[in-house]
Amino acid sequence: MTLPTDRIPIAAILGTGRSGTTWLGSIINAHPQVAYRFEPFHRATRDSGVYRHMKAMTAGEFTTRQIPDLYVQLVRADPLTDKPPFFPKDGIPQKGMELLWKGSRVFPPLRSLFATLYTPRDKRLLVFKEVTFEDQMDNLLHLGTMPVVYLVRHPSATVASLLRGQSSGKMPRGRLTVVKSLLEKHDPELAARFANSLDSMDDIQLNALLWRIDTEKAIKAISRHGRGYLLTYEQLCDDAHTHTQNICTEFGIDYHPQMERFLDQLYAGPETDNRPHDVRDNYFTVFRDPRKTKEAWKKNWPAENERKVAAIVSDSITMEQCAKIGGW
Repeated sequence: MTLPTDRIPIAAILGTGRSGTTWLGSIINAHPQVAYRFEPFHRATRDSGVYRHMKAMTAGEFTTRQIPDLYVQLVRADPLTDKPPFFPKDGIPQKGMELLWKGSRVFPPLRSLFATLYTPRDKRLLVFKEVTFEDQMDNLLHLGTMPVVYLVRHPSATVASLLRGQSSGKMPRGRLTVVKSLLEKHDPELAARFANSLDSMDDIQLNALLWRIDTEKAIKAISRHGRGYLLTYEQLCDDAHTHTQNICTEFGIDYHPQMERFLDQLYAGPETDNRPHDVRDNYFTVFRDPRKTKEAWKKNWPAENERKVAAIVSDSITMEQCAKIGGW
């Protein structure tokens, strides 16, 4: 693995909820010399250094001087931000890791032992993944020292997945109640356009509006700063090997055979399916054939739902930009 010597090795995978960031994070996590952290900012306590750094990013006040401390805060192994699947890592023991991970999530005193055993001792690349991190993303792109990949999934696919999760209690609904204030802050003209219809919108329309708000923030930040790697989930599904190689180049690491084997397992046909089992439930699993999941949402998605989403997002700059790069 080769890393630039003029920066602290941190990279970010960002996107909206249900956009494929967990899957992409697992692909990158398959590299044996990458320390991967799953949504560390959303799991940070208010008295932690990680939370203070997030607040600084939100206010646009995070600077390169704070990156070394952020690295120290994030690289520490934590059962809340270390997520399965657990790939073999250079210099880190694997025996008993999953068992201790489960135990330390139930019994917090074990977390210090987890950190002692599984925190990397070298200065390897640290990759974190977050969702709904567009405001902070603007600050990170402004710095110009941290590679950022932003993943966008088709709006109807995203909304359909969110509805499934929200109906079963696996995805939060809180932001649906504050769409009006988020929209007014994001784009007053767009807020005025929907002002008379917001109160009568259903969850499909509200989730579509949130998708538009979040992705437009990201697209505008990428355009404003002239950096950031924009990728659609559908592109990744079509050829995960090639796009992962491109992301590895962006992050300054090699495309490791362990990453390739992980992807080969996912693309394996049913006759040769030897994919490992996930310790999580099927809604969040990363062990799916990308060719099947890419458009699976269409099977039970009524045309009326598609029209509702299209009415919200058809003229969005996200639709325009993603149409240019392909995959939809």
